[in-house]
Amino acid sequence: MMRAFFASFLGGSTLRRNIIRIVGGAASGQIIVLLTSPLIARLYTPADFGSLATYASLLSILLVAVNLRYDLAIIRPSNDDEALRVLAIALVCAVVFSLILLTIVPVLVPLISTLMPQILAWLLPLGLLLTGIYQALNYWAVRRSEGGVIGQTRLVQSSAMVGIQLLGGLSGGTALGLGLGYIAGQAAGVGRLFRLLPMRLWIVLTHPELLSTALKYRQFPLLSLPSGLANIAALQLPTLFVAHNYGLGVAGWLALAQRILGGPLDLLGAGVSQAFMSELSRDQSDTITIRKLFDSVARRLAVLSFPIILIGMACPTIFTLVFGPTWRESGIIAALLSMMYASRLLSNALSQTLIILDKLKWMFCLDLLRLSLVLAVFAIFNSYTYIVLICAYSVVMSISYIAYFMIARLALQHHIPMIVGKS
Repeated sequence: MMRAFFASFLGGSTLRRNIIRIVGGAASGQIIVLLTSPLIARLYTPADFGSLATYASLLSILLVAVNLRYDLAIIRPSNDDEALRVLAIALVCAVVFSLILLTIVPVLVPLISTLMPQILAWLLPLGLLLTGIYQALNYWAVRRSEGGVIGQTRLVQSSAMVGIQLLGGLSGGTALGLGLGYIAGQAAGVGRLFRLLPMRLWIVLTHPELLSTALKYRQFPLLSLPSGLANIAALQLPTLFVAHNYGLGVAGWLALAQRILGGPLDLLGAGVSQAFMSELSRDQSDTITIRKLFDSVARRLAVLSFPIILIGMACPTIFTLVFGPTWRESGIIAALLSMMYASRLLSNALSQTLIILDKLKWMFCLDLLRLSLVLAVFAIFNSYTYIVLICAYSVVMSISYIAYFMIARLALQHHIPMIVGKS
């Protein structure tokens, strides 16, 4: 039934099949998350969810840097040997970066002690290593158009996360159970992705051209990394700001809203984005086909924005009935964020076009502008209630997502076949 919906809605042939493969399996996992959320919400307190939210926010920010963005470059080379060297570089970066983080955790713990239990801070290096490895391998699977495998790993991830969080809740219900489930959910499926790798990966690690390959794609750590950090900061700083200013309970309400409303939409956006990038990486010179694919997907995703906003308006009532009166405020937050999620679905699914078109400088400027606007919202509304702050944040982010999409479309209209190393 899920596959039939996507087949009729998305259109396209190869692109449609890849989207269905990626999103189909992942959607099943997301259904598991949604169905078990009422029970999990009753096993843990809003403060526990707030601790998880701050942990996930910090991990998400670090995750942008863990591969030095070489993971994004995996789809770029014209031959698999060079792509394999890029993958090896991304994996080495993940190991080294995680070890560095482990050495500075003792310094980090006192700084974030009010935001999460100490044990969660000590789990940051482990979560970063496992998720960084998965992230790099996932892009190799995207390059190989292994949408079915990616979908399978997403199902495994959701099942692992829910299973451990339920077990932790039944065993006492602390933030540690939520955190361990989150780590398992992010890292599960690594083994399945490893099977896609050729045995020569281990030989590639000592390849004499490894350094020259890293230098060839240096624009990713130099340009895409700052851009990615600005982008993720705009997304994750609100959680940290809310936890610090309004308490872990309010951060927990925000986290549940993100889990229930944002999770499925981000899943769909990621699936469309990965399938679209896979198509673009095959033939970057066929601009007519690329533009048709872009416009076709954009029209269909735009249609989804209206029911998303309608569902958001009903969230206060839905959350109260499903999760209990303790979580009504979470439903109000979900309603406020629905406009942002509707525009984010469209933007995130197609704005990665700028990577394929080698417009990394454009991305950096856009992400830096968005971060500046978010920081301005914090500065202006920090003395207001969290409702006013989140509403202002949602409006600013919605405008930025629409602008991002329009600029990606503009870049595609003026597309010149990519020359690696220039932007």
